[in-house]
Amino acid sequence: MTKTFKLVLTLLIVFSYDARTQNIVQNGDFELYNACPKSYLTNYKKIIINNWESPSPGTPDYYNICNNDDVGIPKNWAGYREANSGKGYLGMYLWKLGSFKEHIQGAFNKPLIAKKEYQLKFSIAHSENASHLYNHINVLFTNSKVNSRQFKYDIPSEDGLLFEFNLDVNYNNLDEWQTLTLKFIARGGEKYITIGNVSNHQNRYIIPQKYRHKNEPMLNNSAYVYLDNVSILPSNQDALHEPDTENIINSLITLNDIDFEFNKWDLKIKGYNQLDSLIRKLENKIVTIEVSGHTDEKGTEEYNYELGRKRASEVAEYLNLHANIHQLSIVSYGEDEPLDSLNHKQNRRVEIKINYLE
Repeated sequence: MTKTFKLVLTLLIVFSYDARTQNIVQNGDFELYNACPKSYLTNYKKIIINNWESPSPGTPDYYNICNNDDVGIPKNWAGYREANSGKGYLGMYLWKLGSFKEHIQGAFNKPLIAKKEYQLKFSIAHSENASHLYNHINVLFTNSKVNSRQFKYDIPSEDGLLFEFNLDVNYNNLDEWQTLTLKFIARGGEKYITIGNVSNHQNRYIIPQKYRHKNEPMLNNSAYVYLDNVSILPSNQDALHEPDTENIINSLITLNDIDFEFNKWDLKIKGYNQLDSLIRKLENKIVTIEVSGHTDEKGTEEYNYELGRKRASEVAEYLNLHANIHQLSIVSYGEDEPLDSLNHKQNRRVEIKINYLE
């Protein structure tokens, strides 16, 4: 196979939404931690990682790519799951026979403003090793920290702003992270968010998992989920950040909102939205564009070269339909140019090189 190499030194522009600088939820992507996790938690520990704690006797778990065993990424005791972004995520029981359940509580960097509209967004994925799925999750906003009564597993919710979400339990979608969003009006003064199962009628939400990957004993009679990317923004801010540069010409752009699941090349909604942002920047400009596709190192070189080509083609077809481009080409680098040797998902990407036509 003939390998392709880039011979032009280009400027890298990070084309992404910087959640850490604008997100009201502190450490909402679970990337900040004091020490690499060693294993899942079996004894109660109030503080889980920076800014996140357990408000009940439950023991949520922290997973990170730095661990190569029980709480690693992508492989861990609860299943196989790449991070939705970055290198870490949390996990917790939504239900376990005997009324056991877990919650996670985080703080805001500033109180919410009364009568102001905000947008909440977070991502959930089901554990493939659990015996059951749970099609329901709650989010609670409060002015002060909540704690379970008499050290039980139920969380008091009557003094807060409580919302319910239905989770997708379609078997065809269980390999995907599902992103849940909600626009809401703050009462004012809310400073904490609690995520978990607050329902008193939990039996109605339990569904046996039809295709259980592995019989993990600790997940018998249980429903367990992973949690990533918790964010709250004023709703007048677009969660998909426009590139903060006036000139995107003669540049190499890494489209960080266009990420791909393992062995897939289809675009997601946030990917289309980011391409739309790029297209708006190209209005009234005559340009040539090269779209390059990249993969992780799993699979053969020939297979990854073809997979990279499919990913580049998916983006190129959309640009060709919606943008005025003088010349559009695609190239695949397969696995040859990884961004991070430890983060497979980050390497599954598309880059765009834009040149002004004189």
